[in-house]
Amino acid sequence: MKVSEHAVKYAASFIEKRKTIERKRTMQLKLTTDYAVRILTYLAREGRVVPIAEIAEAMEIPEKYLNRIGLALRNEGLITSHRGKNGGYGLGRAPESIRLYDVVLLVEGTVVLNRCLEGDSYCGRDAAFYCTVHKCYSVMQKKWENFLSGVTIASLLEDMSEEEIERRIDHGPAVGFGRGADGVQREFAVQKETLVN
Repeated sequence: MKVSEHAVKYAASFIEKRKTIERKRTMQLKLTTDYAVRILTYLAREGRVVPIAEIAEAMEIPEKYLNRIGLALRNEGLITSHRGKNGGYGLGRAPESIRLYDVVLLVEGTVVLNRCLEGDSYCGRDAAFYCTVHKCYSVMQKKWENFLSGVTIASLLEDMSEEEIERRIDHGPAVGFGRGADGVQREFAVQKETLVN
């Protein structure tokens, strides 16, 4: 039985569309967000102005893409850029003051898990205030925001235990450890008031 070229192309097209649909079904952060976190943790670990080529190689990020992400991070004040022979990127703020919340919001454009959780509580059924699904999403949202607010670039360098990660998911930031802008390791407290954007 001979299969026509058209049938083969159709089957290949169908399989590719199916893969695309499957990828769209997966809820995940953008690769750009992962790259942004990698850039920031690398800069925090190094504690110096790092050449862009070095960051790209160490974090396995295409240099052209790294420059685009770097521009967004710089515009937000999370990193600084330096020109010249000793140029590159450096942290723009202390690593303990850069929360995952800040990075995810910058790159993703939102930290909200579902449309009904936005400020206007939009719901196609006008049910956001009594919907049981909305209540469940609200709990998930609070835990998600607690986690994002409770984890800083400095804390990512700590090798946190699963228990510490779970505590941050349940309670958000409290006390952690990190390096100050002067490079000294110390305990710091994060105030709840600073979490409101």
